[in-house]
Amino acid sequence: MTVSAKLIGAVFIIAASSGIGFCFSVKLKEKAEKLRTAEEFFKVAESEVLYTMLPSAEIICRLAKDEVFDGFCAVKICAKMCEKGIGFPNAWEEGIKAFEKEVSLTKGEKETLENFGNILGRYDIESQIKGIKGIEERISGYRESAEKEYFDKGKLYRILGVLFGAGVVAVII
Repeated sequence: MTVSAKLIGAVFIIAASSGIGFCFSVKLKEKAEKLRTAEEFFKVAESEVLYTMLPSAEIICRLAKDEVFDGFCAVKICAKMCEKGIGFPNAWEEGIKAFEKEVSLTKGEKETLENFGNILGRYDIESQIKGIKGIEERISGYRESAEKEYFDKGKLYRILGVLFGAGVVAVII
């Protein structure tokens, strides 16, 4: 095998392992961004409950039209299901299941998000607002934790990807 073939192979190995490390890093960043979008959604939903007093399905359908919440797929999925006549709590649960597939959620994160389906439209406005504020606070904490994890581990994953590739190349050559 020629030197140039070995060099090209080494570059491909390092590039592939670097790409894997980069992908892990990007997943961490996306989770933080999507939780930020969810946090914003709950702030707006709180205002909608307080000022519009619309039924839950109408609030969700109204918010689903806003492009700001595109990163929180649960809203659009829930709205589509509500438009088909499925009850809000069931539609919200399905939306959260889809969001969980998109972003790897912890059990606590998933339960907090699902709790919104149990609050919206079931209680008086004051109790709904308190419940939504509680969800906002917990999601804010989860978002901060996800951002910290990205800053702590994101660079580590990228560096380890490069080093792993270099290690494999050193062993092969």
